[in-house]
Amino acid sequence: MSTSRSTVKKQGDQRGAKERCSGTGDNLFIDRMVGQDGQRGKCNVSMAWVDVWKAYDSVDERWLREMFTMHDLKILAASREKLRRITVAVRGTMKDIGLEWNKRKCSVAQVKRGTLESEEPVSVGESKREVIKSLGEGSHYKFLGVMESTKQDDNLILEITGKTYNTPKPLYENKRGKALWDIPLYAEHVETPAELVKIARECLQTIHSHDTESSGSKKYDKALEELAKTLNAMKIILYGSGDQGPVTEQVAQLAQETYSHDVFSHLLTELHKLDFESKKDVAQIFNCILRRQIGTRSPTVEYIFDNSEILFILVRGYESHEVALNKGIMLRECVKHEPLARIVLESERFYKFFEYVEMSTFDIASDAFSTFKELLTRHKILCAHFLEQNYEKFFGHYSKLLHSDNYVTKRQSLKLLGELLLDRHNFTVMTKYISNPENLKLMMNMLRDKSRNIQFEAFHVFKVFVANPNKTPPIQEILVKNKDKLVEFLTSFHNDRTEDEQFNDEKIYLIKQIKEL
Repeated sequence: MSTSRSTVKKQGDQRGAKERCSGTGDNLFIDRMVGQDGQRGKCNVSMAWVDVWKAYDSVDERWLREMFTMHDLKILAASREKLRRITVAVRGTMKDIGLEWNKRKCSVAQVKRGTLESEEPVSVGESKREVIKSLGEGSHYKFLGVMESTKQDDNLILEITGKTYNTPKPLYENKRGKALWDIPLYAEHVETPAELVKIARECLQTIHSHDTESSGSKKYDKALEELAKTLNAMKIILYGSGDQGPVTEQVAQLAQETYSHDVFSHLLTELHKLDFESKKDVAQIFNCILRRQIGTRSPTVEYIFDNSEILFILVRGYESHEVALNKGIMLRECVKHEPLARIVLESERFYKFFEYVEMSTFDIASDAFSTFKELLTRHKILCAHFLEQNYEKFFGHYSKLLHSDNYVTKRQSLKLLGELLLDRHNFTVMTKYISNPENLKLMMNMLRDKSRNIQFEAFHVFKVFVANPNKTPPIQEILVKNKDKLVEFLTSFHNDRTEDEQFNDEKIYLIKQIKEL
């Protein structure tokens, strides 16, 4: 609560401050501090400006001459309800000594995280007519000679308060003035994990509501800005700051709050609307919480398993160039966990990867292939079972990649095929693949591809057909029919790879096997 205390002149002579009236200057400084904290979003502030009706003829003259009066009064509170209770109490006390409020000139305002909010009038009595109106956006109130709303003009405060200290020195050289000017009223408020999640949800709701409206409104931009700050604060909780590491209890609370309020789904859904840094922050927050363990449990894995739509939001990310790489990073972190990889592999959405890896945008196609490979190679037993159960459908799609016009797709697919066939867990799949003569013909053609890299990768698949001791009759027939040509071809195949001992040993072995057919 701010009050002006001084020996005063007649009402018409008041200018908000006078010489040696240091209490007035102090009040203006304190008022400025609170206003700054509210504007910077460090705290919510409810405020009321009070004008006293006929302050100078409503009480005994001796009070005015020898003690004090209250002509300008400002009440500050942490919430609208607290402001109401304080104003009712103060008004009642002032009435007891003959000081009446001029309600027509009084105003109230509410600052919530730095933004002036439109408010209903505040009741100050039992009657519905006993209310103080809201200040309203764009309006001002003259307090101690300074026109203000939710913040003050620094230059005007300096001008008005300069005379209250009655010193020839500049205000900044006055010890009392400098202390009041420089020191904030509140220490910076650090939001708890629960508060951060609440702010994030509110921001995301605002952002989501602009799907069909103009996305350039002040409210929308403010929500994006506030969300960016909130994401950064979450990162500090998860990763620590400077030399200070993360606090386990805070990390656990933040993780639990994200589960309880379904924050991941909302963040991922609105990810394309965020700026570059915020997208990166979301990926870092998601992956950090995902890696969190309690003993042998992975609570975030359990949460995503029960809310599998999160996985498919990530998979669909490859269909949007704005978020493909960010969601790809998160998806790969997910499929490192077998229960989550199983969900993706066993869904129809998995087969969309055969489209994603052939996308025209190189970065997206490469990222999609990295995830595709992770799904097929990370969990050996799971992948082997999947390939056995879905052999025809999977290799029907895979064959198209091997025939792709895209060089990178063709080469990566051929290399991955070799890895899959040579993995001992995939013995059943390998046996089935190398029993098909069409697959052998494809590899023999690829050995003659114009690209030396594709020739080399095809060699590592072709050798599996030749080295198989239990060749099917169709495979045996093709190799025997082309025996002489194959020996001649392999003899001069990539002879410049003199330093690759394994390749040369394998080539010698294949030539020997073909000659003995």
